[in-house]
Amino acid sequence: MNNNISTTYVKPFLFFNEKNFPVVRDPNGEERLFSNSLMGRWLIRTMYENMTASPEAGQWFAQNNPSRFIPIPSLIYPPRGTYQTLALYRMSLSNCALWIDMGLGKTYLAIAFALRELANDKGNVTLIVCPTSVFLTWEDEIQKHVNQKSEPQFVLAHGPKRKKILSQIKQGNCKPSQPIFIITSYETLNNVATELEHIHISNIFFDESSKIKNMKSQRTKSAHRFVQQHKESRVFCLSGTPSTTSPIGFFSQYEILGRGFSGFQDLISFEKEFVSSAMFARCRLPSGRDFHIQVDKPYVNESGQEEHAFNHWLRTHKPPKSTQTYQELGYRISKNHGDRVIKILNFYPRIYGSKNIEKLREITRSRAYSVKKESVAKDLPPKTYVTRTIELSSEQKKTYQEIVNNEIVTIGNLRFKFADHTGPYAKLHQVCQGYVIHDSAPTRFKSNPKTEEILDIVEEAGEQKIVIWASFIEQIHILEEAFEKEKIPTKSIYGAIAINTRSEIIRSLRSSDECRILIANPEVAGMGLDLTFASIEIFASNWFKPDSRIQAEDRLHRIGQHNPVTVIDVIAKDTMEGALLKHARQQIDVENLILSHQQLMGE
Repeated sequence: MNNNISTTYVKPFLFFNEKNFPVVRDPNGEERLFSNSLMGRWLIRTMYENMTASPEAGQWFAQNNPSRFIPIPSLIYPPRGTYQTLALYRMSLSNCALWIDMGLGKTYLAIAFALRELANDKGNVTLIVCPTSVFLTWEDEIQKHVNQKSEPQFVLAHGPKRKKILSQIKQGNCKPSQPIFIITSYETLNNVATELEHIHISNIFFDESSKIKNMKSQRTKSAHRFVQQHKESRVFCLSGTPSTTSPIGFFSQYEILGRGFSGFQDLISFEKEFVSSAMFARCRLPSGRDFHIQVDKPYVNESGQEEHAFNHWLRTHKPPKSTQTYQELGYRISKNHGDRVIKILNFYPRIYGSKNIEKLREITRSRAYSVKKESVAKDLPPKTYVTRTIELSSEQKKTYQEIVNNEIVTIGNLRFKFADHTGPYAKLHQVCQGYVIHDSAPTRFKSNPKTEEILDIVEEAGEQKIVIWASFIEQIHILEEAFEKEKIPTKSIYGAIAINTRSEIIRSLRSSDECRILIANPEVAGMGLDLTFASIEIFASNWFKPDSRIQAEDRLHRIGQHNPVTVIDVIAKDTMEGALLKHARQQIDVENLILSHQQLMGE
C-alpha cells in the first residue's frame, strides 16, 4: 500500500467520501463504495492487491489491513501465507465458502479456525462432512497440524459402530479443552443426525462441497436439514471446483451457509437469472426410435413465415426409404395415441450456457474467498496438455455407428443427460475403450487401439512414474491385463479397493522404483490423495463431470510437485470423446470466470 496521493490513477485509488465511507476509484474512473467495516476492509484487500491512496485512507487501511496477522492459538502453527491469513480473517466474519485450489491448505484452514474458536471458548466440537475417500487425509492432517498436548480426538462417525462412538461424546466423556473432530460422509450424515442432535457443534465444514450442489439429491436435502437443526453452528463450504457443470450448483452451497446467501429466494429465480436454457420435447416414432425437438425455437419456412417446431420437423424429415416427408404422409405429433401419430413422451429444459456472470461474481465476492494455486504457488512447475488421437478398429467403428443409428443420440450436443449407464452415451464410451456391456456382461473387441497407444506412451516415458485415469471398471481391468501381459507391474485404485489399502498403495508407489504405474478411477482417487510422485497423467477416458476431471488433474499438479506435469488425453478420432473433452474445458473456464476476483493474489 502506497500512502502517497496519486494524480495519474494508473492504479486504483482509495479515499474517503464526505460520509466517511471508503471509496475505490478504478483506473477507468469508475468508483466503488465500500462499508467502513471489517467486511469492507476485507473486500478492499482481496479485490485490489496494489492501490494508491489519500493520506487519510492510507493510514486507515494500514491500521486495519486484514492481511495483518490475526491471533492463532499455540495449538497450531501460524498461517504460512498471506492468503491463509485472509481466509481465516474472512471465516471470522461470518459463514462463507473457501473456493481454494487443491493443495493450498483448505484442511489446515478448517483445523486452524476450529482451534481458534476453541481458544475463544466457543466450543470444542467440529463436524467435517466429506467423501469417504478423504477420511484418512483429514486424520493425517489433524495429527500433523494440531499440538498433541491438547489431546485432539479424531472421531470417525461411519460404519456399523458410528452410533456407539457418538453416544460416548454425547455422554460428556471429553474435556472441554480437548478439540474433537467428528468425521462423517455425505451419505451417512442423515443416519447420524439423531446422535449429533444433542451435541453442541461449534463448526460444520462441508469438504468437497460440490457433492451437495444438486438441490434435488437426497444427500443435499439431508445436509440442508441438518444445518437447520444446528443453527448456532458456524458453517463453511470447502472446494476447489464448486460448480463446473453449471452456475446452478452455487445456489445450494451458498444457501447452506445461510438462508438468502445466494441472493435469491429460491432455485427457480436463481436459475432464471444465471442459466440459459431451452425447452425440448422427446418424441417417439412408430418404429420405437426416439428423437428430440427444441420447441421454443422459432422456425422460418421458405416464405419467411414462422412455423411451429413440430410442423417444421414433419415438413423437413422423411421416414427411412421414403421419398415423402412425414407431413406429406399425413403424420402428426401429439400426446395422444392414434394412426400416424408421433407420440410426445415428455417436455424438458436443457441447459446450454451461463449468463449474467458479473452479477454472480459480485455475489461470490461477498460469500466466498477464491484462491488459485497459480497466484500463490509461483514456483509450481508448468503443466502441459497433449492430445494423442487414435483410430478405432473397423469392428469398433461398425458397432459405434450402429449405436448412433439405433439410439439417435446427438453427438454434437453434450448437454444430453441419461439417468444411468445403460444410456447410449455409456455404450459409445464403452466402444471407444474396447468393449461393450450387454446383459450385464462385457464383450471385448479383438483389437483395442487405445490400450495399445497407452502402452506406447508408457514405453516412451522411460522410468517416469505415471497415473492413468480410467472412468470404468472394465477399462481398468483391460489395462491391468495388458500391462501384466507386457510384464509391467501396476497398482490400481477403484471403488472395491479399501480406503486403508489405497494409502498403502500410494506409499508403495512413492518409495519404490519397481512399480511406476497407477491405474485409477478419478471418482475414487481424484480426491484426498497426493500423487505428486508422478509427473505424467494419462486420461484414458472422460465422463460427464468436469469437476472430477480437474480434481484428478491436480492430484499431481499441486504444492509438493517438483517436476513439470504432462497431461495426456487419448482420444478416439471421429467420436464423442473429442467433443466431450472440449465441453469439459469450456465448463471449467466458465467456473474460473465466476471465481475470478480481479486480483485475489493472496501474497
